[in-house]
Amino acid sequence: MREGWSRSAAQAILLGLPCILADHAGLGDLRRLTRQREPDLAHLADQIRHRARTSTADTDAARHALAQFDQRYFNDAWRSLLDGVCPPPTPTVLQDCD
Repeated sequence: MREGWSRSAAQAILLGLPCILADHAGLGDLRRLTRQREPDLAHLADQIRHRARTSTADTDAARHALAQFDQRYFNDAWRSLLDGVCPPPTPTVLQDCD
């Protein structure tokens, strides 16, 4: 199975691993969602060391941010999208012809 960077990063975050995310390949959305700072390339080594020492509270916050995207979330999101594109038919009331 081939995975994209966003999926690999999301899995790492869900496992509680510290990540440094740049605004490339969809990672910017993930970085903002998990409230991580943008990488500072001039001080990347220091930033990596700092992230490696990140407290459990920081990694837990990122994990909780991602955990909201569960099966229910995706079901509701797809249903909302599809209802907007092609709304379900409205039931019609048949009158008696007596």
